[in-house]
Amino acid sequence: MSQGNKYAPALEVLERTLSFPCAYVIKAFGPCSPEFEAGVLALAKDALSAECVRLQGIKTTRSGDRMSVSVELSVDSAEQIVAAYASMSGCPGLITLM
Repeated sequence: MSQGNKYAPALEVLERTLSFPCAYVIKAFGPCSPEFEAGVLALAKDALSAECVRLQGIKTTRSGDRMSVSVELSVDSAEQIVAAYASMSGCPGLITLM
């Protein structure tokens, strides 16, 4: 874990395994609702600029009560990825980030 964020990969691992700039995908899991989807996107955009965030896809569970929201980030550094995890971890209803 990096900088106290329980979801983000270690900064050193990101720097060692990725070539920047690059695209990086984070999946947020939570309740199946438009509010959760909007919250995930808004918090990602808070961490980066709106131009650097793109909704990649949404999947719902068979029961329809949970969803995953995949967000693609255009990043220039590992610090931006960690910042996105930190911001998105504050989303109401969040179960986990991957």
